Amino acid sequence: MTSLSSCNMSVDNGGGKTVSFTDLPKEVQDTIMYWAENYAPIPTNSDSLISIGEGMPAVISFDGKYTLDCIEFGPWITHNILRRSSDGRKYNLPYNIPYPIIVRNDTLIIPEDYNILIVFDQNVKWSLYKLP
Repeated sequence: MTSLSSCNMSVDNGGGKTVSFTDLPKEVQDTIMYWAENYAPIPTNSDSLISIGEGMPAVISFDGKYTLDCIEFGPWITHNILRRSSDGRKYNLPYNIPYPIIVRNDTLIIPEDYNILIVFDQNVKWSLYKLP
């Protein structure tokens, strides 16, 4: 279950829509496959891609409006903040959310398993959450 909260509101999205890989938009499928096939231990960064670890994207924003901040306390990540630049809205995400976080048309798309770009499994389910 993923819990999202925003500046002025809290939304429990435990009822997010669960879909299979083949139900994702073709553009999202192609992006996931690209990263699964071309994952390299080289840090990457661009306007719409923030890296985590060694080249694995933490957030993939198709429109470039979203960034991800990892909030730390000492050496630990306490939570993540997904920021939308168009209106400044912030969404708190759990520290242990699986990566990559994908945002397309203000819909948050999260894998329901970890390390999907390292060991790709087409049977992994995905959760979709419409961002208010």
